[in-house]
Amino acid sequence: MFYSVLFPSEESAARPRRKTMPEAFTDLQLDVVMKRGLQDYQELGLEDIYYTPVTDPEVIQYRQEVLRELEDPAVREALSQIVERFGSLREFMDGLRQKMAGAMKLSDSSRRNYFYKIPIPGVTSSKTRNWMDMARVLERLGEFTETLADFAGSVERLRFRSAGLRGFAEHVLRFCKSERFLEMDAEARRLRAAFGGIRYCLWFKSDNSAVKVLPFEEQEDYAAGVEALFSRFRQGETRDFRKHLEEEPVSEKLENEILQLLSRRYPREFGDLEAFSEKYLDFDDDAILRFAREARFYLGWLEMTEKLKEEGLHFCYPALEEKPKETFARDCFDLALALRQNRGVVTNSFSLAPPEQILIVTGPNQGGKSTFARSFGQVHYLASLGLTVPGTAAVLPFCDGVLTHFEREEKLKDLNGKLRDDLMRLKKLMDAATPQSVFVVNEIFASTTAWDAQVLCGHMLEAMIQKGGNAVLVTFLEELADFGPQTVSMAAEAPEQEGGSASYRILRKKPGGLSYAMRLAERHALGYEDVKRRVGG
Repeated sequence: MFYSVLFPSEESAARPRRKTMPEAFTDLQLDVVMKRGLQDYQELGLEDIYYTPVTDPEVIQYRQEVLRELEDPAVREALSQIVERFGSLREFMDGLRQKMAGAMKLSDSSRRNYFYKIPIPGVTSSKTRNWMDMARVLERLGEFTETLADFAGSVERLRFRSAGLRGFAEHVLRFCKSERFLEMDAEARRLRAAFGGIRYCLWFKSDNSAVKVLPFEEQEDYAAGVEALFSRFRQGETRDFRKHLEEEPVSEKLENEILQLLSRRYPREFGDLEAFSEKYLDFDDDAILRFAREARFYLGWLEMTEKLKEEGLHFCYPALEEKPKETFARDCFDLALALRQNRGVVTNSFSLAPPEQILIVTGPNQGGKSTFARSFGQVHYLASLGLTVPGTAAVLPFCDGVLTHFEREEKLKDLNGKLRDDLMRLKKLMDAATPQSVFVVNEIFASTTAWDAQVLCGHMLEAMIQKGGNAVLVTFLEELADFGPQTVSMAAEAPEQEGGSASYRILRKKPGGLSYAMRLAERHALGYEDVKRRVGG
């Protein structure tokens, strides 16, 4: 039985999920990714999905299969109709029910009276029916049935392959064959056609103090006459000066009064509308409405990544394993940086083969080390959500969270001191870590002496090795590159470019020592021989 497009079973969906943003989001700039790349995710109620890494292989495979199939334009177009039309249906129906309960404090058994006992503000009659809300129920449920019927007709042609989309399609087919759905669909179509055929004239008193609904009389279409008269002066296509309104221009009081008058002329149609609203007010399907919300998790990601692909960047489906023979990612990049500039993004690769566990990254300031560290954390975290990751290929371990330690500004009111603060934060990370945690540590212990920092970093590396998870450490201490067989040295290198510019890459190599400083000095004619010649001259 289909339950969710994000989880293969109701049991897997019921597992606890985070309700608050992980601290690592800020350091890895994943908060920027969500804000810039998935601008409407906060309105979807999907925060707990983004905040909760998955270590269940079945869930990861389930999501990757759905995402891969949604890359097919035909599949995406068919499902986008459901997402666009149903995305707010549950909110609309729930809002209407809350409005009813708040206005009348009704029990479930008497809620149906809402439509004809609540007075409209400004209208004295307590028996005024709320035709506007009844019309909205008809319109939304009419769209609901039509869209589902259209989708059901396209299922055979699309032939879904992923378990998630195939399960959803089968659920929709069963739902569309149910007696209650067929009954509602037929009644909604009949009522919408009936109201679409109603024509009438409105008479307004000059001072707007009164309005009347009159029988429809065939009248001359003055707009058509004016257009025909001036058609001889038309020269090509003209600019459309009509303004698109973001919100529907509705006057609840006035429009409901007009509908009240119309209901007296068309009592059968309005009576059927009232009966329809009462009968189907509570009609919905949890699985379908849940799909309309959850599918945006995939659609938003595809929309964001496809824009970056057009700029020449690559995304891949990572293979996740319990204990990979080799952990690697090729041509990965900082996704937050790519969203900001998307051109000229430098890609890097990394690999770890047991017993290798920790990347030690050294190099000059502004050499791309922190950017590389963020991309390392991003790749692991995004893979744990079942999404594609920046790069051309990747094999990664299952990750239950990324734990980060980046530089923080020292707070004047905090009397702990910078070193103490670093140690307290690090202790918190170590206590939270598991063998499936990933560490990203950037320039720690910079406030103390080099010797003290080296000793403290040594203890930290030993603790990380003991925990068992992968890690990256950005540091100015080149001595740590040879800490042990569990560490791998990587260094920033800036190949010369035309015009003297440099494009940093993080390569698997020994620390560069003073080599970069010497090359920089020579580029600006400040090498030993250059200075000696000037002084001697």
